[in-house]
Amino acid sequence: MELKQILTRLKELEKVVDPIECNILSSNLNGFIIDKEQELHELNLIYSNEWLKTREFVKSVAVADKAMDNGEIGRKRSLIKLEIAQMKRLRGDLKDRFVVLTNLKRY
Repeated sequence: MELKQILTRLKELEKVVDPIECNILSSNLNGFIIDKEQELHELNLIYSNEWLKTREFVKSVAVADKAMDNGEIGRKRSLIKLEIAQMKRLRGDLKDRFVVLTNLKRY
């Protein structure tokens, strides 16, 4: 299942009425989260190496931080972090929906 299919299905979360479908969507979404976290890890390694080079050149931590955050790598990192946060929020919504559908934690 592709991410676009999952996101399309989650736009109308109230129409997900089968706990099995909810569980499948959650596990597929979890796979995409793991992929993004691995991509972020690789980018963090590149970012750290570039930050060290920049720090040696400018001799200031604050300037190096600002330069790296405003650079292409910093923007990519921020975008990936945002995507991960959004997908985790959707996964949490799916977990809540699963609990409602299976009546596990009804008070």
